[in-house]
Amino acid sequence: MPNQRSHLFFVGQSGDLVKFTNFELVVVFRGEPCSNSGVFFHTDMSTRDGKLHLAKGYEVNMNNCPTEKQKTGSLYSVVPVSDSGIDDTNWTTLHLTVREKRIVVKLNGGQIIDYTEPDEVQRPPKRSGRRIDPSGGAIAIQAHDPDSVYFFKEIRIRELP
Repeated sequence: MPNQRSHLFFVGQSGDLVKFTNFELVVVFRGEPCSNSGVFFHTDMSTRDGKLHLAKGYEVNMNNCPTEKQKTGSLYSVVPVSDSGIDDTNWTTLHLTVREKRIVVKLNGGQIIDYTEPDEVQRPPKRSGRRIDPSGGAIAIQAHDPDSVYFFKEIRIRELP
């Protein structure tokens, strides 16, 4: 169905989701014009609707469509970025660091976001699961729709103490 999403989750050798709490993630990617994707973290496989939007965790948005207000690098529906200053139709490096409740997003070495989730954070009902899970969560890459094409040539993750 064209209006459904799908997600590629990181699983361990057992085939189970691997949960990360504090980590650094590096993703080298590029998208075709007017494409939409994202990297989810502190998530799981639960969805909140029939379009398969993930119910939990944060999303670092990847979107280069001129009409999209939350461009590449945004923490979708939490910290919007209207102009990241990059053209992600070229190879782009996303560096995401999560330590406790602090989230830092860098694109091509430039810091885009430094966000600390407030204690007792409140989200709108559709985004109620958009929060750090103290026990950690999965990493997933979003396939937003059939017309959106992103390429990934490097994905590395390192757990932090």
